[in-house]
Amino acid sequence: MATRQSWIIGASFLIVLLSLAFSCVGYFTAGWIKLKDVNVDTASGNESIIITSHGLWEGGITDLNCIGTPIDTCMPTRAFLLANLSVLVPIVLCLGTSLVVFLSGGNQFVSVNAAGISIVLLQVANLNLIMGLGVFTAYHSGSSSKTQGYGYSYYLSWISVVLIIASSILVSFFTYDVSSIIKKRRKTVLENPQTSIGLEVISQPRQINRPNNHV
Repeated sequence: MATRQSWIIGASFLIVLLSLAFSCVGYFTAGWIKLKDVNVDTASGNESIIITSHGLWEGGITDLNCIGTPIDTCMPTRAFLLANLSVLVPIVLCLGTSLVVFLSGGNQFVSVNAAGISIVLLQVANLNLIMGLGVFTAYHSGSSSKTQGYGYSYYLSWISVVLIIASSILVSFFTYDVSSIIKKRRKTVLENPQTSIGLEVISQPRQINRPNNHV
């Protein structure tokens, strides 16, 4: 059982790390949309059509406009995706704490509580990511967009959504299993007070009857 739980919490930790990596790559790379550009050869005058990829931060912080995406769509997308990244970092810390404490045989309450906090944060991170991708997709799925398709950065961000869901499921299984073990141990201790399982039995102090010395 312990080996199974170790694999579950370890896998969820690695999945979150992979999701964080995919989210970072998707956020900062220029592969969100593909646009059709016309290239004119100055010597011959011939025109050729090329497909170029564009992202969210091609202009850096000096030019916040996005190529092929209006500013009222680009800015909310950036904000929601940045919120996702800012929440994924403490998730990694919580799951890392839960994993280390559990594998080292430490206090299981600490391991379960850290995992429980990460479950809540995972939902917050995924909500931000889905909202950001939804805003971006809603515009480029309309008739006003001239996009020729989506790029790898866009798809990496959607893969990150799936990874977060998978990690949430695994962490939920881990917290349920470990919580069940803790409840069983507590029940055993209550039914058998003389048996200590992970708890210290405090012995009652003895009363010493001292003889009275009569003069």
